[in-house]
Amino acid sequence: MAAQTNLSVGVLNSVESIAAWTDRWWYLPALSGVSAAVLIFLVYFTATPEWALETVAVLSVLPATVLAGPAIVFDILNKYDDTLPPGLFIYPPALLVAMIVGMIPLITVVTVYLITWVIRV
Repeated sequence: MAAQTNLSVGVLNSVESIAAWTDRWWYLPALSGVSAAVLIFLVYFTATPEWALETVAVLSVLPATVLAGPAIVFDILNKYDDTLPPGLFIYPPALLVAMIVGMIPLITVVTVYLITWVIRV
């Protein structure tokens, strides 16, 4: 039990340090990607009723994605001071197109965004 508590405290500290490092703007895009992944899981791996799928889509995927566009813009602007970075004009439109096209492109755009601008590999 103590090991589980220590692990959860360590994970929480890691998440908090990443959030402080990235000014927390990445929360909404991450919520979009996670919501899309949950929806895909519910559609393909469970017998979830249609009304429940529609509720998840309306309450989590669409609002998070619409708000994630400006969050990406603010996040990228917070990380660069000299000139406008190219990602500023790539990720928000890609996110909106992915939202229209489907869940797999949405998860892909959010994942690439998080790797490029949050983790900075």
